[in-house]
Amino acid sequence: MHPAMMFVPGSAPDKLAKIPSLPGDALLLDLEDSVAASAKATARALVAEALTRFGTVRPLWVRVNAFSTELLYDDLEAVTVGGLEGINLPKVESARELHLVDWLLSALERRRGLACGTVRLMATIESALGLQRVEEIVRRGRVRGFVPWLITQRPAVLHKDVLSQADILVSMKLTSSQDREAVGRWIEGQASRAEGRRILAALPRLAQGEGWVWAPSDGVLERVAFPRIRTFDSSATPQRPKRAGVQGGLAAVDLAAIRAALGGE
Repeated sequence: MHPAMMFVPGSAPDKLAKIPSLPGDALLLDLEDSVAASAKATARALVAEALTRFGTVRPLWVRVNAFSTELLYDDLEAVTVGGLEGINLPKVESARELHLVDWLLSALERRRGLACGTVRLMATIESALGLQRVEEIVRRGRVRGFVPWLITQRPAVLHKDVLSQADILVSMKLTSSQDREAVGRWIEGQASRAEGRRILAALPRLAQGEGWVWAPSDGVLERVAFPRIRTFDSSATPQRPKRAGVQGGLAAVDLAAIRAALGGE
């Protein structure tokens, strides 16, 4: 996997034309949430063209629509071409989904004259059901090129067999000792204990938006400040709305109209 991937809307030809100069180690061309339903077919054609034009210039991935939609097959059929490095399958909820997508990718690779296994598969788990089945997905999902992303506010609740599969750690502020112990167990199996002690000691004192990014196999260990979300931030603390100081009161009631509606009682 690449340390940094930049999302690019698949329905924006002006942005796709800038692929050679865009930042990021790789680009993720999006056919899912950033594309309106009425623009899906156009976006597929634009992304397929971009893969052909720029696939040898930059590592290019495509985020397709979820397995549960009727859009997935058309997405894969359109973008499985030379120049595609990998597919991001969103909202994965079972290992069966990965097996079927793997089979379909293999069939498309053969049809397009690509070596079997050319296209990698990155799955993202984004629902409670997916998290409930995360051990099944991680241990029995597609082996070749399978990269799960596990996101949790409580590392302590992740099963040790699941946690041991992770190659990269991104940790924000953690004050609970149980959660820091879970991160410590990952460090024992994946990275330097000396560096781990330093990071564990720093986790409770991280500022809002700060986090550690640690990819031992790639030699990446960095304390970073993540940018604030500029659109809807579902993690923000709700604010009580301000209201004008208008005194409440009882509305006038027309008893005669009520009696008439009730049949004159």
